[in-house]
Amino acid sequence: MAVGRCQSVDNAYQPSRINVTTGTEVIWTYSSTGKVQHKVASAPNTNTTQGGTPLFSNKPLNSGQSFSCIFYTHGSYPIQCASHPLMNEVVNVTGSDIQPPSLPNTPSSTDCTLYVISGAIVGIIVIVSIILLLRRRSRKLASYPS
Repeated sequence: MAVGRCQSVDNAYQPSRINVTTGTEVIWTYSSTGKVQHKVASAPNTNTTQGGTPLFSNKPLNSGQSFSCIFYTHGSYPIQCASHPLMNEVVNVTGSDIQPPSLPNTPSSTDCTLYVISGAIVGIIVIVSIILLLRRRSRKLASYPS
């Protein structure tokens, strides 16, 4: 897999334009020692999902942290730091579109929490019912003359 590297330095992406082919993983690293966080995201109103959210967006990066994205579809991807609107970059992706790898088929796991809680409640009800029944019987037996 090809790798493209970018840096966040002094409120600027370096390089400001990167050309890669489809299937390339682009890694952004916050390499300066600044204390301001940076966020790599699709520029507003560009490259959005059908729901209108950015195609990609990471959590804020601190100095020394990285974020990566693999580009499977050709096109131009404007990038912008969510905290710094003048911090921009363009990722140009060329080549034929590639099908992203499918997620492995994993058996769906069942959350048993509801079953455990329900079972515990039923168990408590049964125990309390038995205690009340035994207490009632012992009172009835005690009330009969010997």
